[in-house]
Amino acid sequence: MAVLLLEELRQVGIPHDHILFEQQIGGDELDVIVNISEELVLFELKGKEFSLGNAYSFGSKIGIVRPNHSVIFTIDYVGGDARGHFERGKVKVLYIEG
Repeated sequence: MAVLLLEELRQVGIPHDHILFEQQIGGDELDVIVNISEELVLFELKGKEFSLGNAYSFGSKIGIVRPNHSVIFTIDYVGGDARGHFERGKVKVLYIEG
């Protein structure tokens, strides 16, 4: 998935040095952080369903990083309970599924 995302970002003109993969902050691993037009975008990549447990983890990463945009990119789907978690917290997240 990371390779697919990298290719898409390159195709839209994002320089390689504006993309950070698998960064560590404390014990948390951040999948992809991208500087797009001076706005920070945090991507969470999942090769399975994005569940409520994943939402808790990603939500804490959002709170630490404070990105301008948060994106969940999954080859499956984002569960309703995970979507509800972000809606209740009024956290705006873009979902890219399937």
